[in-house]
Amino acid sequence: MSASSCTKLPEEQPVRLNLVLQKCLHLSVLMALSTTVTAEVRRVPQDYATIPAAFSAAVDGDEILVAPGTYTGAFLFPAKNIRFRSSDGAATTILQGTGVLGQPVLTMAPGTTLGSIVEGFTITGGVGGYGGGINIQNGGSAKILHNRIIGNTATAEGAGIYSYATNVIHVEGNLIAENSSGGARAGAMTAINGASIVRNNVFANNSAGSGGAIYAVVGQVLRLTNCTFYGNSASSGPAIDGDGSVVLENCILWNHAGNPIRITGSSSASALYSCVQDGSSWTWTGNGCITNDPLFADAANRDFRLQAGSPAINAGNPAPAFNDVDGSRNDMGATGGPYASTPTSGGIRWTRKASMPIGRRNAAAVACGDAIYTFGGWPSNSETATRTVQMYEPASNMWTILPDLPGNSLRDAAAVELDGSVYLLGGYLYDYAITDQLLRFDPRSGSWTTCTRIPDARLGASVHALHGKLYVLGGRKWTGGWSYYNTCWIYDPSLEGTTAGPWSRGADISLATPLGDNSGIALRGDLFTFGSYEPSVPSRFTTYSPRANMWRQLPALPLTAAPATARAGDWAYLLDRPTRVFRRFSYSQELSASRGLMLVTPPTINLEQLESAPESLPSGRLVAYRNRIFLIGGGAPNAPSDSCWMYQ
Repeated sequence: MSASSCTKLPEEQPVRLNLVLQKCLHLSVLMALSTTVTAEVRRVPQDYATIPAAFSAAVDGDEILVAPGTYTGAFLFPAKNIRFRSSDGAATTILQGTGVLGQPVLTMAPGTTLGSIVEGFTITGGVGGYGGGINIQNGGSAKILHNRIIGNTATAEGAGIYSYATNVIHVEGNLIAENSSGGARAGAMTAINGASIVRNNVFANNSAGSGGAIYAVVGQVLRLTNCTFYGNSASSGPAIDGDGSVVLENCILWNHAGNPIRITGSSSASALYSCVQDGSSWTWTGNGCITNDPLFADAANRDFRLQAGSPAINAGNPAPAFNDVDGSRNDMGATGGPYASTPTSGGIRWTRKASMPIGRRNAAAVACGDAIYTFGGWPSNSETATRTVQMYEPASNMWTILPDLPGNSLRDAAAVELDGSVYLLGGYLYDYAITDQLLRFDPRSGSWTTCTRIPDARLGASVHALHGKLYVLGGRKWTGGWSYYNTCWIYDPSLEGTTAGPWSRGADISLATPLGDNSGIALRGDLFTFGSYEPSVPSRFTTYSPRANMWRQLPALPLTAAPATARAGDWAYLLDRPTRVFRRFSYSQELSASRGLMLVTPPTINLEQLESAPESLPSGRLVAYRNRIFLIGGGAPNAPSDSCWMYQ
């Protein structure tokens, strides 16, 4: 008997939906058990005192992870397929040039490929003939991702990035600013092969004799998607100059003196669905272009987000392939499009979205299909919860109040999506009444069904969907005093109505203090839990492997309270709500043919600190929706918040 055979509850009224909700895609992590991952993470300075030492030791497939700090030198990236990245992002990890002519900060050796990745650094102070920040040697290629390439100089070309026209490179999510080639060419970047990818970059306040930002090379067609050009300067072509062809789509060109693009010879330039200052004066502007002020948040401080009401919002190419990550029409500029989910190119990454109709704290929240849902919650400083259900559609930035929850009011329940439905488990009803109920909500029909109750009533558990099942970790209940669980219960919806029943018991975890309330995520086939509200063990970090049916306690994390959590792609996001500190991590783990995900050795955790949350919102919820993170509700006991923030 399937999950749909749970007892269906009567519908109170038709549900109004702004969009047709699509069936959620249940992501299963399929891993080859016969394969052992041999790639190594080499840390600087923990494992290797210097970056050159790590480069020398690395082999193809390795990752060099650099801790925050300033590293001075002229570095040679060897001809190896390695990922060279910072652990905490560009704001705190600086590659500082020597200031000596002819020494770019980073030189990519001949023979590097698109498997050679540079990610998450501030690259500054380099002085080169060709390339002051990064010089990609002839015969080499690279991915340059989410860096701040600032304040470099060149005497010939490409103060920020130089590559030969034969090189194929991928330049994405970077801030390339305040670089100068003097009277020469290309303040930001030059010599781009037509097969290269250049998208979601900010080119700001660069200068040169020709091509203040970019010099386009003859015989090539340079395609630029969702890029922002601002305040660049040159005697000819303050944004782009050259004798190669240029195609811009969903871009913004603003604050340049005169015609920002000059192309000579038989080549051409064209702009589509772009915001171009004085664009009606230039013959190269085409379909979908606008000339209105894009209303940057704070261009003087490198914040090129778009303010609410910007004419560039939802004004890019309307084809679905160009849609923003939240599913809405493309926003022009570097913060729009499907590849703007995790830019680190400077500026603020939190954006306030439409407020909830009714502020709530301690509500359950989950994304499913094309919407985010909140269930129940605490409206004020009382023991009375609520039955309110609210739906947010990121594509339209609209909230809708749906019919109430069936039965009692509810707060501190756990909500999780599984196979296109939302499951709502446990929670606090009233006056220390803790429920064992499991409800299933179908967003397509708006109907509720009751499923087999969990054997132990609880609230504060973390609940995860993995491989078609629900895993319930920890939690607590009231029996004249709080009881805290170290248990793992597993719910299999395909066993509803069978003799065996849908609930089974996984391995318990042995801890000095109980697991109790906890938050957690499912990542790469493992389940992670963080902290505990009562008893307070905020820094505790544990993992459970469903395949091995075993637990492991991991090194403590720097948390002051059980965090809000969400998973997007291969990243786990953690918000320490009282301090507003926002972090993420990915991890690597060895595989075994006999036991799947092994816990004999701890997984390698790469913790990265991101921009702090805009508000301190106790009990606020993190929700991942199409690789963007939303922070919803929360607040003080007597002041429930209606806030909705998006991190991109």
